[in-house]
Amino acid sequence: MNTGKKSFISPALFGLILVLFLMPFIEVSCSGQTLTTLSGYDLAFGYEPIDTSALDELGGDTGGIDKQGPEWTALLALGAAVVGLGIGFVGDSGMRSIIGAGCGVLGTLMLFLVMIGADGKAEKIAGAEAASVIQTSAKFGLIFAMLAFVAAAAVNIMENRGIALPFGALGGGGAPTPPMRMPGMPGGPGAPGGPG
Repeated sequence: MNTGKKSFISPALFGLILVLFLMPFIEVSCSGQTLTTLSGYDLAFGYEPIDTSALDELGGDTGGIDKQGPEWTALLALGAAVVGLGIGFVGDSGMRSIIGAGCGVLGTLMLFLVMIGADGKAEKIAGAEAASVIQTSAKFGLIFAMLAFVAAAAVNIMENRGIALPFGALGGGGAPTPPMRMPGMPGGPGAPGGPG
Protein backbone atom coordinates (compact mmCIF):
# COMPACT_ATOMS: atom_id res chain seq x y z
CA MET A 1 0.00 0.00 0.00
CA ASN A 2 1.36 3.42 -0.90
CA THR A 3 0.94 6.75 0.77
CA GLY A 4 -0.71 8.59 -2.12
CA LYS A 5 2.01 11.24 -2.06
CA LYS A 6 3.97 12.01 -5.20
CA SER A 7 7.60 11.03 -5.28
CA PHE A 8 9.80 13.08 -7.54
CA ILE A 9 12.71 10.65 -7.31
CA SER A 10 11.26 8.37 -9.98
CA PRO A 11 10.72 11.07 -12.64
CA ALA A 12 14.11 12.54 -11.75
CA LEU A 13 15.76 9.16 -12.41
CA PHE A 14 13.95 8.76 -15.73
CA GLY A 15 14.97 12.32 -16.64
CA LEU A 16 18.57 11.44 -15.78
CA ILE A 17 18.33 8.43 -18.11
CA LEU A 18 17.27 10.71 -20.98
CA VAL A 19 20.36 12.83 -20.31
CA LEU A 20 22.56 9.73 -20.10
CA PHE A 21 21.35 8.74 -23.58
CA LEU A 22 23.48 11.68 -24.80
CA MET A 23 26.59 10.01 -23.37
CA PRO A 24 28.71 7.35 -25.10
CA PHE A 25 27.01 3.94 -25.05
CA ILE A 26 29.33 2.03 -27.39
CA GLU A 27 32.93 2.70 -28.36
CA VAL A 28 34.34 1.46 -31.65
CA SER A 29 38.10 0.97 -31.69
CA CYS A 30 40.88 -0.67 -33.62
CA SER A 31 44.18 -1.66 -32.00
CA GLY A 32 43.43 0.57 -29.03
CA GLN A 33 42.63 3.60 -31.23
CA THR A 34 39.09 4.95 -30.81
CA LEU A 35 37.38 5.32 -34.17
CA THR A 36 34.01 6.58 -32.94
CA THR A 37 31.53 6.42 -30.10
CA LEU A 38 27.78 5.93 -30.38
CA SER A 39 25.40 7.59 -27.94
CA GLY A 40 22.13 6.09 -26.80
CA TYR A 41 20.29 8.37 -29.22
CA ASP A 42 22.55 7.19 -32.08
CA LEU A 43 21.56 3.61 -31.31
CA ALA A 44 17.88 4.46 -30.86
CA PHE A 45 17.46 6.50 -34.04
CA GLY A 46 20.13 5.13 -36.38
CA TYR A 47 23.70 6.09 -37.23
CA GLU A 48 26.06 6.31 -40.17
CA PRO A 49 28.64 3.51 -40.42
CA ILE A 50 32.16 4.72 -39.78
CA ASP A 51 34.49 5.36 -42.69
CA THR A 52 37.38 2.92 -42.30
CA SER A 53 39.08 3.79 -45.59
CA ALA A 54 41.56 6.05 -43.78
CA LEU A 55 42.96 3.07 -41.88
CA ASP A 56 45.25 1.25 -44.32
CA GLU A 57 45.47 -1.90 -42.26
CA LEU A 58 41.70 -2.41 -42.36
CA GLY A 59 41.26 -2.38 -46.11
CA GLY A 60 38.01 -1.49 -47.80
CA ASP A 61 35.61 1.24 -46.82
CA THR A 62 31.99 1.62 -45.83
CA GLY A 63 30.81 3.46 -48.92
CA GLY A 64 28.28 0.77 -49.81
CA ILE A 65 26.72 0.45 -46.37
CA ASP A 66 23.50 2.35 -45.75
CA LYS A 67 22.70 4.21 -42.57
CA GLN A 68 21.96 1.70 -39.83
CA GLY A 69 18.37 1.74 -38.67
CA PRO A 70 17.31 2.07 -35.08
CA GLU A 71 18.37 -0.61 -32.63
CA TRP A 72 15.00 -1.77 -31.31
CA THR A 73 16.42 -2.53 -27.86
CA ALA A 74 17.77 1.02 -27.46
CA LEU A 75 14.55 2.48 -28.87
CA LEU A 76 12.40 0.50 -26.40
CA ALA A 77 14.65 1.57 -23.51
CA LEU A 78 14.34 5.19 -24.59
CA GLY A 79 10.56 4.81 -24.83
CA ALA A 80 10.48 3.30 -21.34
CA ALA A 81 12.38 6.33 -20.00
CA VAL A 82 9.98 8.78 -21.69
CA VAL A 83 6.91 6.94 -20.36
CA GLY A 84 8.48 6.66 -16.90
CA LEU A 85 9.18 10.39 -16.84
CA GLY A 86 5.71 11.32 -18.05
CA ILE A 87 3.80 8.96 -15.75
CA GLY A 88 5.62 10.43 -12.74
CA PHE A 89 3.48 13.56 -12.99
CA VAL A 90 0.02 12.14 -13.72
CA GLY A 91 -2.45 9.62 -12.35
CA ASP A 92 -2.80 8.13 -8.90
CA SER A 93 0.29 6.97 -7.04
CA GLY A 94 -0.60 3.28 -7.30
CA MET A 95 -0.75 3.36 -11.10
CA ARG A 96 2.30 5.63 -11.27
CA SER A 97 4.41 3.24 -9.24
CA ILE A 98 3.28 0.13 -11.14
CA ILE A 99 3.94 1.67 -14.56
CA GLY A 100 7.16 3.27 -13.31
CA ALA A 101 8.42 -0.07 -12.02
CA GLY A 102 7.50 -1.72 -15.33
CA CYS A 103 9.37 0.97 -17.25
CA GLY A 104 12.39 0.51 -14.99
CA VAL A 105 12.44 -3.26 -15.50
CA LEU A 106 11.86 -2.99 -19.28
CA GLY A 107 14.60 -0.37 -19.65
CA THR A 108 17.05 -2.47 -17.63
CA LEU A 109 16.40 -5.56 -19.77
CA MET A 110 16.65 -3.64 -23.06
CA LEU A 111 19.93 -1.96 -22.12
CA PHE A 112 21.29 -5.30 -20.92
CA LEU A 113 20.57 -6.66 -24.41
CA VAL A 114 22.33 -3.62 -25.92
CA MET A 115 25.33 -4.33 -23.68
CA ILE A 116 25.64 -8.02 -24.49
CA GLY A 117 25.07 -7.30 -28.18
CA ALA A 118 27.80 -4.65 -28.35
CA ASP A 119 30.40 -7.16 -29.50
CA GLY A 120 28.28 -8.21 -32.45
CA LYS A 121 27.89 -4.69 -33.85
CA ALA A 122 31.30 -4.45 -35.54
CA GLU A 123 30.07 -5.56 -38.97
CA LYS A 124 27.05 -3.24 -38.87
CA ILE A 125 29.18 -0.31 -37.77
CA ALA A 126 32.24 -0.75 -39.99
CA GLY A 127 31.31 -3.21 -42.74
CA ALA A 128 32.21 -6.85 -43.32
CA GLU A 129 35.77 -6.23 -44.51
CA ALA A 130 36.74 -4.21 -41.46
CA ALA A 131 34.74 -6.15 -38.86
CA SER A 132 37.52 -8.65 -38.10
CA VAL A 133 39.83 -5.96 -36.72
CA ILE A 134 37.23 -3.70 -35.11
CA GLN A 135 36.38 -3.96 -31.41
CA THR A 136 33.23 -2.60 -29.82
CA SER A 137 32.70 -2.15 -26.10
CA ALA A 138 30.07 -0.78 -23.72
CA LYS A 139 30.82 2.64 -22.26
CA PHE A 140 29.85 4.51 -19.09
CA GLY A 141 26.68 6.09 -20.52
CA LEU A 142 25.18 2.66 -21.12
CA ILE A 143 26.23 1.31 -17.72
CA PHE A 144 24.98 4.34 -15.77
CA ALA A 145 21.69 4.41 -17.71
CA MET A 146 21.13 0.76 -16.86
CA LEU A 147 21.87 1.43 -13.18
CA ALA A 148 19.46 4.38 -13.22
CA PHE A 149 16.75 2.10 -14.66
CA VAL A 150 17.41 -0.38 -11.84
CA ALA A 151 17.16 2.43 -9.28
CA ALA A 152 13.92 3.72 -10.85
CA ALA A 153 12.39 0.24 -10.73
CA ALA A 154 13.43 -0.15 -7.07
CA VAL A 155 12.06 3.27 -6.06
CA ASN A 156 8.71 2.55 -7.73
CA ILE A 157 8.44 -0.91 -6.18
CA MET A 158 9.20 0.55 -2.74
CA GLU A 159 6.64 3.29 -3.28
CA ASN A 160 4.00 0.77 -4.37
CA ARG A 161 4.66 -1.42 -1.33
CA GLY A 162 4.49 1.57 1.02
CA ILE A 163 8.12 1.20 2.07
CA ALA A 164 9.52 4.53 3.23
CA LEU A 165 12.32 5.67 0.97
CA PRO A 166 15.61 6.22 2.76
CA PHE A 167 15.58 9.82 1.50
CA GLY A 168 12.51 10.74 3.58
CA ALA A 169 11.02 14.01 2.38
CA LEU A 170 12.79 13.83 -0.99
CA GLY A 171 10.84 10.69 -1.80
CA GLY A 172 7.57 12.19 -0.71
CA GLY A 173 6.43 8.89 0.73
CA GLY A 174 6.25 7.23 4.11
CA ALA A 175 6.72 8.52 7.60
CA PRO A 176 10.17 9.61 8.75
CA THR A 177 12.16 6.98 10.57
CA PRO A 178 12.11 7.62 14.34
CA PRO A 179 15.49 8.29 15.94
CA MET A 180 17.21 5.27 17.45
CA ARG A 181 17.19 5.20 21.27
CA MET A 182 20.03 3.63 23.18
CA PRO A 183 19.51 1.79 26.51
CA GLY A 184 19.68 4.22 29.40
CA MET A 185 18.88 7.28 27.25
CA PRO A 186 15.70 9.22 28.07
CA GLY A 187 12.86 7.41 26.35
CA GLY A 188 15.06 4.40 25.58
CA PRO A 189 14.76 0.82 26.87
CA GLY A 190 15.39 0.56 30.61
CA ALA A 191 15.11 4.31 31.17
CA PRO A 192 12.42 5.88 33.34
CA GLY A 193 9.37 6.43 31.17
CA GLY A 194 10.84 4.32 28.35
CA PRO A 195 9.81 0.89 27.12
CA GLY A 196 10.63 -2.17 29.28
